[in-house]
Amino acid sequence: MAQDLPFLLREQAWDRLEEYRAEHRMDPENDSLESGAPKEEDPFEPGPGQVLQEYQRLRHAAEIAEQTYRRAQADGEPG
Repeated sequence: MAQDLPFLLREQAWDRLEEYRAEHRMDPENDSLESGAPKEEDPFEPGPGQVLQEYQRLRHAAEIAEQTYRRAQADGEPG
Protein backbone atom coordinates (compact mmCIF):
# COMPACT_ATOMS: atom_id res chain seq x y z
CA MET A 1 0.00 0.00 0.00
CA ALA A 2 2.80 2.43 0.85
CA GLN A 3 4.29 1.99 -2.60
CA ASP A 4 0.96 2.97 -4.18
CA LEU A 5 0.61 6.21 -2.18
CA PRO A 6 2.63 8.46 -4.55
CA PHE A 7 0.64 7.17 -7.52
CA LEU A 8 -2.67 7.68 -5.69
CA LEU A 9 -1.75 11.22 -4.66
CA ARG A 10 -0.72 12.14 -8.21
CA GLU A 11 -3.90 10.61 -9.56
CA GLN A 12 -5.98 12.55 -7.03
CA ALA A 13 -4.21 15.79 -7.98
CA TRP A 14 -4.80 15.21 -11.69
CA ASP A 15 -8.45 14.21 -11.15
CA ARG A 16 -9.12 17.36 -9.12
CA LEU A 17 -7.55 19.56 -11.78
CA GLU A 18 -9.53 17.88 -14.57
CA GLU A 19 -12.73 18.16 -12.53
CA TYR A 20 -12.20 21.90 -12.12
CA ARG A 21 -11.44 22.34 -15.81
CA ALA A 22 -14.58 20.43 -16.79
CA GLU A 23 -16.76 22.49 -14.45
CA HIS A 24 -15.44 25.83 -15.68
CA ARG A 25 -15.23 25.37 -19.43
CA MET A 26 -16.70 28.32 -21.23
CA ASP A 27 -19.77 27.40 -23.22
CA PRO A 28 -19.84 29.62 -26.35
CA GLU A 29 -23.65 29.58 -26.39
CA ASN A 30 -23.90 30.84 -22.81
CA ASP A 31 -21.00 33.29 -22.75
CA SER A 32 -21.66 36.02 -20.21
CA LEU A 33 -20.38 38.72 -22.56
CA GLU A 34 -22.96 37.84 -25.20
CA SER A 35 -25.84 37.69 -22.74
CA GLY A 36 -24.89 41.06 -21.25
CA ALA A 37 -25.16 39.83 -17.67
CA PRO A 38 -22.01 38.90 -15.79
CA LYS A 39 -22.05 35.51 -14.14
CA GLU A 40 -22.06 35.56 -10.36
CA GLU A 41 -19.16 33.85 -8.66
CA ASP A 42 -19.81 31.49 -5.79
CA PRO A 43 -17.60 32.62 -2.89
CA PHE A 44 -17.37 29.03 -1.65
CA GLU A 45 -16.28 27.63 -5.02
CA PRO A 46 -12.48 27.38 -5.33
CA GLY A 47 -10.88 29.62 -7.91
CA PRO A 48 -8.17 28.66 -10.40
CA GLY A 49 -5.40 29.69 -8.01
CA GLN A 50 -6.77 27.55 -5.20
CA VAL A 51 -7.12 24.52 -7.46
CA LEU A 52 -3.58 24.97 -8.75
CA GLN A 53 -2.32 25.28 -5.18
CA GLU A 54 -4.16 22.09 -4.21
CA TYR A 55 -2.72 20.32 -7.26
CA GLN A 56 0.82 21.40 -6.35
CA ARG A 57 0.30 20.39 -2.70
CA LEU A 58 -0.85 16.91 -3.70
CA ARG A 59 2.05 16.50 -6.14
CA HIS A 60 4.49 17.55 -3.41
CA ALA A 61 2.91 15.07 -0.98
CA ALA A 62 3.35 12.37 -3.62
CA GLU A 63 7.04 13.22 -3.98
CA ILE A 64 7.55 13.10 -0.21
CA ALA A 65 5.73 9.76 0.03
CA GLU A 66 7.87 8.38 -2.78
CA GLN A 67 11.10 9.52 -1.08
CA THR A 68 9.96 8.08 2.25
CA TYR A 69 9.16 4.75 0.65
CA ARG A 70 12.56 4.64 -1.08
CA ARG A 71 14.36 5.41 2.20
CA ALA A 72 12.39 2.71 4.00
CA GLN A 73 13.27 0.21 1.28
CA ALA A 74 16.95 1.20 1.47
CA ASP A 75 16.91 0.74 5.25
CA GLY A 76 15.42 -2.72 4.81
CA GLU A 77 12.02 -1.94 6.30
CA PRO A 78 9.05 -3.82 4.85
CA GLY A 79 6.83 -1.76 2.54
